[in-house]
Amino acid sequence: MKKLTLKSLFVLLPLCLSPLTGCNKTSYSYNYDNFYGICALTGDYSNGVDKGLTNDWTARCLSAMHFKSMRVWISPLDLFNVDANDEITVSSGYYQVMKDHIDKCAKAGVTSFDALYTTFIYPLDCSHTDGYCVPDPLEDPEMYVRFLNLLGKASAKIKELFPQFTIFEPGNEPDGKGDFCIHKDGFHGSAGIQANERFVYNDEVKASIICDMCYYVRKYVREVDPNTKVSIPGLTNYETNPDFVDNLYNQIESHRLPMGTQYSDTDPDHYFDYLNWHPYSQSNITRGELDDAWIEIQKRVYDVAIKHGDEGKPVLFSEVGWTTFSTTGSLEEEESENIGHLFERGVERIRKYLPWVECVYYFRLTNTYFQQYGPNSTGGERSFGIFYHPNDPLHHGAPRKSAYIIAKLINGQDYDLDANLEEYHSPYED
Repeated sequence: MKKLTLKSLFVLLPLCLSPLTGCNKTSYSYNYDNFYGICALTGDYSNGVDKGLTNDWTARCLSAMHFKSMRVWISPLDLFNVDANDEITVSSGYYQVMKDHIDKCAKAGVTSFDALYTTFIYPLDCSHTDGYCVPDPLEDPEMYVRFLNLLGKASAKIKELFPQFTIFEPGNEPDGKGDFCIHKDGFHGSAGIQANERFVYNDEVKASIICDMCYYVRKYVREVDPNTKVSIPGLTNYETNPDFVDNLYNQIESHRLPMGTQYSDTDPDHYFDYLNWHPYSQSNITRGELDDAWIEIQKRVYDVAIKHGDEGKPVLFSEVGWTTFSTTGSLEEEESENIGHLFERGVERIRKYLPWVECVYYFRLTNTYFQQYGPNSTGGERSFGIFYHPNDPLHHGAPRKSAYIIAKLINGQDYDLDANLEEYHSPYED
C-alpha cells in the first residue's frame, strides 16, 4: 500500500467545515415530455455487440416509433487521446461515427440524449486492466484526484462536441453481480469471481467513488451548459438497491466528499440531478401485468431519498425490458406480444404510483447480432429487442410484436408503425 503523506491526506479529504450544505433544499418539478426512451448502441463502430446495426437504420426505427429520449453508449477511452500533461485530443474516427449517430437520431426526433459511459478515461501513467477500473482512492489518492479531474474535463469536451447530450451517466450497474462497473486495476471480466475478489471495492468505497465521479462530471459539464443534468449510474440489483442508495447519501453526509476539494459538500444536488435504477422484474411478474410487489420495490428505493431529506428528486429508469431468449419459433413472438403488454401495464402503474419517474428507457431497440448469431449465441441479452436485428437471416430487422404495442402506446391506438417505417426519409438523401 502506498504510504499516505500529510499532502496526500489533504488531497484525499476536504476540510470538514463547509458552507456548501443542503440547508436550502431544491424545489423539484417534473418534465414528462421525454418520458419514452430507448437504449441503442451503434454498430458503425467495431464494438462486438451490435455489428451490422447502422446509424441510418437505427434512426429509421426511432423516427417511426417516436421515442423522444435515447440512452447512447459512448466511450471516453475511444473518443480521446491523453498526453503526459493530462491534456486530451479527439480521436477523429470514433468522433465521426458518434457524431453521425447522434445527428441522425436527433433528426429522427430524439430531443433528450443520455451519455452512458461504457469506459472511463485515464492519465497516461495510470494503469488499468479494463475501461472501468478506478485508481484506488486510499492507496493512491493523488492519482485518483487526477483521474476525477480528467474525467470531468473529458465530460466537458463531450458536451462541447455533442451539445445534444442533456444527461450524463458515468457508468452502468456498479452494484451488479461480478462487479461489472467500478473496480480496481487488475480486474479482468473473464477471470471469474474468485480471481477478481481482491480487485473489488466494497460498497462504501464504491459509493464514495460514484459520488466523486458524479460531482466532478457535473461540475465540468455545467461550466459548458448550466442546464446539463447528471444521473447516478443505473443500479441493477433490486434486492439491495435501497442499501446502495442509502450508502450514496451516507457518503455525501460524511463530510469527506468530494475528494480533492478544499471544502466538503453535503448537498446531494451538487452530486447528481437524478437517481437511477433498472427495475427489471424478477419472480414478481404475474402473467400479463406487473404486480403490486413490483411497485413497492421501487417505492422502497425512493423512501431512502426521502429519509435523507431528498424528497422530490427526479428518477430515471435507464433500462426496463424483458427477453424472449428462452423461447423459439411462434412462441417467441407470442412472448414478445406479452412483453409489449407488460411494458404497457408497467407504464400505466409508473404514471399512477411513481410520479417522480421522468423517463423510462426501454432496453433495447434490437436483438443483438453478436450474441444471437456469433459464438455466444446463447447469451441472455440476445433477445431483448423490440426489433429483430437487420442482419437476422429470417426477419431482416422487422418490428416484433412488442414494437407494435409500444408504438401505439406512444402514438395512439390508430398508429400505423409499418407505414411510418416505409415513409422514413434518410438523412443520407439530404
